[in-house]
Order: sequence, then C-alpha cells, then structure tokens
Amino acid sequence: MKNILFLLLLFIPFGQAQADMKPILHEFFAKTLMGKTIQFSDYAGKVVLITNIALKCGTTPQLGALQELYEDYNEKGLIVLGFPSRDFAGKMEPTDPVEIGEMCKKDFGVSFPIFTPGHVRGQKSQPVFKFLTSTSHDDHQGEVHFNFEKFLIDKEGRVRHRFGPFTSAKSNKLRREIESLLEQ
Repeated sequence: MKNILFLLLLFIPFGQAQADMKPILHEFFAKTLMGKTIQFSDYAGKVVLITNIALKCGTTPQLGALQELYEDYNEKGLIVLGFPSRDFAGKMEPTDPVEIGEMCKKDFGVSFPIFTPGHVRGQKSQPVFKFLTSTSHDDHQGEVHFNFEKFLIDKEGRVRHRFGPFTSAKSNKLRREIESLLEQ
C-alpha cells in the first residue's frame, strides 16, 4: 500500500506539470514555397521572427527591412519566416509559389524562408497562426489585424512579443527585443 501511495505522489506533480504546459513553436511545421516541409523544431535554440507578408500592399516595402534585419542578426541566431496571405489584400495577392518567390527575391532580395500562402486569421487559419494568436502578447491580442504583424519567439519556442503591422523591422524597440533574446 505504501508503494502504491508513493507511486501516486510521484505522478501527480508530473501530470499537473503536463496539464500546465502550453504549446511551443517547435511543435509545428509548414511547407516552403518549393513544397519542402520544415519542422520548426529545427529552429530550437534560435530566436524566430514570424510575419504574415503581402506583395501587393502599401506595407510590402517592409520585406526589404525584414531582409536587412535577417542579414544583421542571422549569424547571431535570428531566423525570419514569412507567410504570404490573401486575408487582407484579397485577389490582388499572387498565389503561385514560383511567382511569390520570384517577387520576394527580385524586388526585395529576400533570402529568408517564405512559406506557402495560406490564411492567418479565422477558422481556416494555418495551425502556426492559431498558436501565435492564442497566446497573450504585450498589448496586441487575438487575430492578426493586417499584413506584416510580427511575432517574436524565444529560443525555447515561446512567443515573447507581438508587434503591429506598422512596426518596422528597423524599429529600435524590435531590434532591442531581438538582441535581448539573442543574449539569453
């Protein structure tokens, strides 16, 4: 009887800890424009900035600033991930992966990973965006509001900050938060 009680006590904290665990980025995956499946667990130990992108929007020039950010911090451990979506610009946005890739590269020099187009809000939202928007972030919560919202994830896969669509990748606040997470 003592052995059974002892065993039960061992498993109660473990079971409670499991129940309290929240999902992390490393549990998800997505397909690149070229159809390669990327496991986000590949980014464990890296700081990740995820943004929904658009190519036919007034905010599209942010792609160039995101590329600069990627170049400035990639060797230090930052990964930038772009997810094209038609949720805001609708039919204007290209859906062909080859066209999206060519536009990103030709017009903005993008070399960071770009994923297949999909929804970033609503019932059909991609699983990674359901995860990102279900976590409390600073003063931005809930669904993605517009193109180029940015989610900053720490090395353990936890969402640490969310920046609105008009926060530039050149923003001092964004860069300070990235540097802080890179140092941890």
